[in-house]
Amino acid sequence: MRRDGAPVRQDGRMPLHESEVRLIDAAEALAGTLGADPDHTMAAAALDAAGRIHIGVNVLHFTGGPSAELVALGAAA
Repeated sequence: MRRDGAPVRQDGRMPLHESEVRLIDAAEALAGTLGADPDHTMAAAALDAAGRIHIGVNVLHFTGGPSAELVALGAAA
């Protein structure tokens, strides 16, 4: 059993909570809009304490550019 009381599946994997599924769905939906753009190749989603989802994509730049995770966190700020 997980610390939060959720059962562990027989195969050892933990089931996803609804909020985790929503995060994955949001990131996948955003990733699906990126197309073949070489400057935006990764999508991320972050969940805040109020349950809101913030999304972001990476920004490729010759200096490196921010990752999708940093962009999602910046969107939440």
